[in-house]
Amino acid sequence: MLRRPYSSPLTIACVAAILGATLVTTPAAAATAGFQPLPTLPVNACGDSTLPRTFGTNFPSPTDPNGYGFANQSIIGWEGNVYAPFTYLSGAYYARGVPTRFTQGNTTYCGGMYSFAVYNYGLAAGQAPAPGSVRWSMADGYLPAMTTTFTRAGVAVSITDFADQQSIGGEPVELVYTRVTVHNLGGTAVAVPSGASGPGLVALNSDSDTVPAGGTVNHDFVSAVDTFSTGGQLPDSSALAAARPYDAAFAHMRDFWNSRISVIPTLSLPNVTLPGSGGLANPGDAMANAYKAAFVYTRIAQVGTAPFSGANNYDWLLNHDLPGILANRFTLGDFTDAQNLLLVGRISEQSNFNEFGANWYWDGLWKTPAAWADYLAATNDTAFVSTYFHDDATAPSPWGPSLFTMMHTEYLAQLNGSTHYLKTSFDNDSTGTWLFDDESALAGLAAYKYLATRIGQTAEAQWADGA
Repeated sequence: MLRRPYSSPLTIACVAAILGATLVTTPAAAATAGFQPLPTLPVNACGDSTLPRTFGTNFPSPTDPNGYGFANQSIIGWEGNVYAPFTYLSGAYYARGVPTRFTQGNTTYCGGMYSFAVYNYGLAAGQAPAPGSVRWSMADGYLPAMTTTFTRAGVAVSITDFADQQSIGGEPVELVYTRVTVHNLGGTAVAVPSGASGPGLVALNSDSDTVPAGGTVNHDFVSAVDTFSTGGQLPDSSALAAARPYDAAFAHMRDFWNSRISVIPTLSLPNVTLPGSGGLANPGDAMANAYKAAFVYTRIAQVGTAPFSGANNYDWLLNHDLPGILANRFTLGDFTDAQNLLLVGRISEQSNFNEFGANWYWDGLWKTPAAWADYLAATNDTAFVSTYFHDDATAPSPWGPSLFTMMHTEYLAQLNGSTHYLKTSFDNDSTGTWLFDDESALAGLAAYKYLATRIGQTAEAQWADGA
């Protein structure tokens, strides 16, 4: 799989300065104690090796069952879930954590597909919606609750999907809620069924499919999609009677993510006209919302306390993405699970690490010290850094190469003694001698010097300065 080198995002302070924004910072969250290893994932939730794998990169996955050939796809989910559900423009969603089989075309997948045929209301058989007639948006502009809205044949329809974590039968479970809202704009009653389908999907209410003139009905549904573990048992349909009602679950989801977002800086951006934006309304608000949504999605992509790079076909540790992702989180002031994330991320910096479809890149090693330096600069946690600075000195570390090993054994092995540049690599998805490799290594050595200085490793700091 070809992937471009990951570039760390601009710091929030830099973005704020460019845009003339007001930057408000909040106290950093405390690090979480106790370390969890990289999870060992089965090939899929069905445990069936004849079906496609459901993690890694470039794994096969179904498309929108009502997509008419268009690939509009995102995710919903919860912090630490194993299999973040895929969600589609039509309001359908695909849950990889449901151990059932779904066939689309000539391929059978492990997972449950949930769809709502109301999306096709007012269309002739096989007819796609008119271009621009369907809107897909996030709740409040940034929350992971995706709403599909359209008006057709005198009826306004919205389909909202979001995930919520609850305890069912004393065990944590991720539930996906859907609300199909139908508003009759006409003068006579119409019948508009939700057309809901999917394994274990439970109706939470029993509103009529017939909508009176000028009236509105809601059809609420819930399904269990993830257990926050591998091999956990999802609750059956009868157990979902204990689930929160739709409105209570939505409020819980909203409050949870707003609490998470409260630890990062608040952006206040001017709503100035942006040339070439096609008349984007309130671009400052849109950019601030995108910033918050990106933070939320980084946490949804996280599996347990392992910093996966994404969900839609980037669902694994990708070694040169990780340092920039973590450095950005720490720069924003988010240190939840920070130590565990740093250690698990280090596992991917072994040159023989299986990226499950992606390439492995040398520059991940050079960028790793910067993430650790950002953590130390913000937390002053010299004890943690000292413990893991060279923890593979006498025995292999379960967390992959130490910072010492990265910047000595690995760095020196890649240094060309004649040119004093790094040797050729595939770090730009093609073989060459790349300037950004050397830039990354210089930044890594500078960060390593800072780390060594802070923990009293004077000789190492001097070595890094010379290097």
